Amino acid sequence: MKHIWLSVFIAAISIVISSCKIENSNNAAGQSEESSVTVVDSNWQADPSFGSSGSVRWVAMVRNNSQKHVEKVIVEFTTFDSSGRLITSTTSYAAAIPPGETRNAESYADYYGTEHSATFKISSVRFRGH
Repeated sequence: MKHIWLSVFIAAISIVISSCKIENSNNAAGQSEESSVTVVDSNWQADPSFGSSGSVRWVAMVRNNSQKHVEKVIVEFTTFDSSGRLITSTTSYAAAIPPGETRNAESYADYYGTEHSATFKISSVRFRGH
Protein backbone atom coordinates (compact mmCIF):
# COMPACT_ATOMS: atom_id res chain seq x y z
CA MET A 1 0.00 0.00 0.00
CA LYS A 2 2.84 2.39 0.84
CA HIS A 3 4.40 1.72 -2.58
CA ILE A 4 1.16 2.65 -4.36
CA TRP A 5 0.91 5.96 -2.51
CA LEU A 6 4.58 6.67 -3.17
CA SER A 7 4.06 5.98 -6.88
CA VAL A 8 1.00 8.25 -6.96
CA PHE A 9 2.93 11.00 -5.15
CA ILE A 10 5.88 10.77 -7.55
CA ALA A 11 3.54 10.83 -10.55
CA ALA A 12 1.76 13.92 -9.18
CA ILE A 13 5.05 15.72 -8.59
CA SER A 14 6.20 14.85 -12.12
CA ILE A 15 3.02 16.33 -13.58
CA VAL A 16 3.44 19.54 -11.56
CA ILE A 17 7.09 19.88 -12.56
CA SER A 18 6.42 19.24 -16.25
CA SER A 19 3.63 21.83 -16.29
CA CYS A 20 5.86 24.58 -14.87
CA LYS A 21 6.77 27.27 -17.37
CA ILE A 22 10.51 27.79 -17.62
CA GLU A 23 11.45 31.26 -18.77
CA ASN A 24 14.68 31.97 -20.56
CA SER A 25 16.01 35.33 -19.36
CA ASN A 26 18.83 35.54 -21.89
CA ASN A 27 18.98 38.55 -24.12
CA ALA A 28 20.01 38.57 -27.76
CA ALA A 29 23.71 38.46 -26.89
CA GLY A 30 23.21 35.30 -24.83
CA GLN A 31 23.76 37.22 -21.61
CA SER A 32 21.28 37.02 -18.74
CA GLU A 33 19.40 40.22 -17.94
CA GLU A 34 20.72 40.12 -14.37
CA SER A 35 24.32 40.14 -15.57
CA SER A 36 23.62 43.31 -17.56
CA VAL A 37 23.34 45.16 -14.24
CA THR A 38 26.87 45.73 -12.94
CA VAL A 39 28.90 47.48 -10.26
CA VAL A 40 30.91 50.06 -12.22
CA ASP A 41 32.61 51.82 -9.32
CA SER A 42 32.96 51.18 -5.60
CA ASN A 43 34.70 52.37 -2.48
CA TRP A 44 34.93 51.45 1.19
CA GLN A 45 36.51 53.02 4.23
CA ALA A 46 37.04 51.56 7.69
CA ASP A 47 36.26 54.10 10.42
CA PRO A 48 37.29 52.75 13.84
CA SER A 49 36.05 55.92 15.58
CA PHE A 50 32.47 55.71 14.23
CA GLY A 51 30.00 55.10 17.06
CA SER A 52 31.04 52.90 19.95
CA SER A 53 32.65 50.04 17.99
CA GLY A 54 33.59 51.48 14.59
CA SER A 55 32.12 50.82 11.17
CA VAL A 56 32.99 50.24 7.54
CA ARG A 57 31.20 52.67 5.21
CA TRP A 58 30.79 51.45 1.64
CA VAL A 59 29.27 52.67 -1.59
CA ALA A 60 28.80 50.95 -4.96
CA MET A 61 27.74 52.61 -8.22
CA VAL A 62 25.42 50.29 -10.14
CA ARG A 63 24.75 50.61 -13.89
CA ASN A 64 21.73 49.23 -15.72
CA ASN A 65 23.10 48.08 -19.09
CA SER A 66 19.84 46.39 -20.05
CA GLN A 67 16.95 47.76 -22.11
CA LYS A 68 14.53 47.22 -19.20
CA HIS A 69 13.75 49.45 -16.24
CA VAL A 70 15.26 48.06 -13.03
CA GLU A 71 12.98 48.32 -10.03
CA LYS A 72 15.52 47.28 -7.39
CA VAL A 73 19.07 45.90 -7.18
CA ILE A 74 20.58 44.29 -4.09
CA VAL A 75 24.35 44.70 -3.71
CA GLU A 76 26.35 42.46 -1.39
CA PHE A 77 29.47 43.87 0.28
CA THR A 78 31.95 41.44 1.89
CA THR A 79 35.18 42.15 3.75
CA PHE A 80 38.18 39.83 4.14
CA ASP A 81 41.29 39.80 6.32
CA SER A 82 44.86 39.65 4.94
CA SER A 83 44.65 35.83 4.74
CA GLY A 84 41.51 36.02 2.59
CA ARG A 85 39.17 34.84 5.36
CA LEU A 86 35.69 36.30 5.37
CA ILE A 87 35.12 38.87 8.12
CA THR A 88 31.59 40.13 7.48
CA SER A 89 29.01 40.59 4.76
CA THR A 90 26.09 42.97 4.40
CA THR A 91 23.68 44.12 1.70
CA SER A 92 22.02 47.30 0.54
CA TYR A 93 19.94 48.25 -2.44
CA ALA A 94 19.83 50.70 -5.29
CA ALA A 95 16.32 51.57 -6.36
CA ALA A 96 14.78 52.39 -9.75
CA ILE A 97 17.46 52.47 -12.44
CA PRO A 98 16.28 53.37 -15.95
CA PRO A 99 18.10 51.74 -18.89
CA GLY A 100 21.64 53.10 -19.31
CA GLU A 101 21.67 54.98 -16.01
CA THR A 102 23.40 54.49 -12.66
CA ARG A 103 22.40 54.63 -9.00
CA ASN A 104 24.35 54.18 -5.78
CA ALA A 105 23.91 51.54 -3.12
CA GLU A 106 25.53 52.42 0.18
CA SER A 107 25.55 51.19 3.72
CA TYR A 108 27.68 50.32 6.74
CA ALA A 109 29.23 47.02 7.77
CA ASP A 110 30.54 45.84 11.13
CA TYR A 111 34.10 46.88 11.88
CA TYR A 112 36.56 44.33 13.28
CA GLY A 113 39.89 46.07 12.71
CA THR A 114 41.35 43.37 10.46
CA GLU A 115 39.73 44.46 7.17
CA HIS A 116 42.19 44.10 4.31
CA SER A 117 40.08 43.75 1.15
CA ALA A 118 36.46 43.78 0.05
CA THR A 119 34.21 42.60 -2.77
CA PHE A 120 31.03 44.05 -4.22
CA LYS A 121 28.55 41.73 -5.93
CA ILE A 122 25.09 42.10 -7.45
CA SER A 123 23.05 39.51 -5.56
CA SER A 124 19.57 40.25 -6.88
CA VAL A 125 17.94 42.25 -9.67
CA ARG A 126 14.24 43.02 -9.97
CA PHE A 127 13.03 44.35 -13.31
CA ARG A 128 9.78 46.28 -13.62
CA GLY A 129 6.88 43.96 -14.33
CA HIS A 130 8.56 40.82 -12.94
